[in-house]
Amino acid sequence: LVYVTGVWLPPFFIRVHGFELRRIGYWMEISAALGGLGGALGGGALASRLRRRWPLGDIWLVIVCSALCCPTLAITVLAPNPAIALTAMMAFSTLVWVWIAPTSARIQRVVPVRARALAVGLMLFVSNATALAFGPALVGLASDALRANMGNEGLALAMAWASTAGLFSAISYVAACLYLNRDITRTDLRSRKDGDAARG
Repeated sequence: LVYVTGVWLPPFFIRVHGFELRRIGYWMEISAALGGLGGALGGGALASRLRRRWPLGDIWLVIVCSALCCPTLAITVLAPNPAIALTAMMAFSTLVWVWIAPTSARIQRVVPVRARALAVGLMLFVSNATALAFGPALVGLASDALRANMGNEGLALAMAWASTAGLFSAISYVAACLYLNRDITRTDLRSRKDGDAARG
């Protein structure tokens, strides 16, 4: 969604809300700076606090924020009022960056030391290759297909459909959370058995 919005939100505001390029560039810069910093740094700090209280609190934070990316982006592109659209865009820009710190930190904790750099590199490669290669292109194709009947609103609908990627992301993190929970349970049982054997 980062790449989709980076490519298509400026044309959306220009076509649908009549923004000048300079005006939407200004708002995109504010959104990227404040939202990106708030999401990446604030998300990392909040994830650390949650994990100290719950073993999987950091992952659940990512699940919630990923799911919320869907309605905030949908409101951004479907709101009739540009003020509402810009406000929703700021919220989306914060939520969409929350995943990066907790995910990278979790990989560092579960992967053996010798494979950590490879694991993070693979995660970034897969996420960037799939999102950058297919996301903007698919939205553009959908927008072109809808434009004949809907005009500029076709781009808004195409991006609204793209917002559902946030739900798929949340589902993927739920699956990871369930796997990690089973792994934590197995580790705890193994530790108890080792402790009982040592005491015996």
